[in-house]
Amino acid sequence: MKSTHITFTTVVGSQGTDMDLSYRSKERITIGCGSLTDRKDYTYTVVTDGAMLDELMAREGITTTYVAPRQIYAKHIWKANVECLPPFEELRDYDFDPMSVSAQQVALALACWIGTPSVFLLGYQLETTRETPALQAFSRIYPRTKFAYIRKPNPQKINLFRDHANVLIDDTNTFQEMIKNVIKA
Repeated sequence: MKSTHITFTTVVGSQGTDMDLSYRSKERITIGCGSLTDRKDYTYTVVTDGAMLDELMAREGITTTYVAPRQIYAKHIWKANVECLPPFEELRDYDFDPMSVSAQQVALALACWIGTPSVFLLGYQLETTRETPALQAFSRIYPRTKFAYIRKPNPQKINLFRDHANVLIDDTNTFQEMIKNVIKA
């Protein structure tokens, strides 16, 4: 099978996903315990909990790069496979604090900071009080970034992003077809 990568970053949210969907992007940003991969691409795992990072860094054979806020990164600074989150200067006016927002939001901020033109959100948990408004804000802060919220097939339409031209809502079947078409091309 020919290995084709598309220029986009995949953010795997708190609901998780079939990781094979994310393996067509060169960069994957996951949250939580990380993704097991032996591929030579870039997989970053955002960890915002100090105890979890301590546990993860104690494991053998780490196959991801953990990315953590400065407060908890400092303890592991000399270890391999751990990096400090960037300062997110462009989010300073929004009081963005990686220690107080969800790991999903931190992963999304990292994807935007990397500067990829398209961000695909797989297994991304939308809820009305924090996550949906945050995604809407990111789409306004980064108007040149295309966001694709990929969800399980569902006939109900989500109209939360109709005023956001750079946010697309699609399902996993359509996403898989798109990937197949790009690979064939």
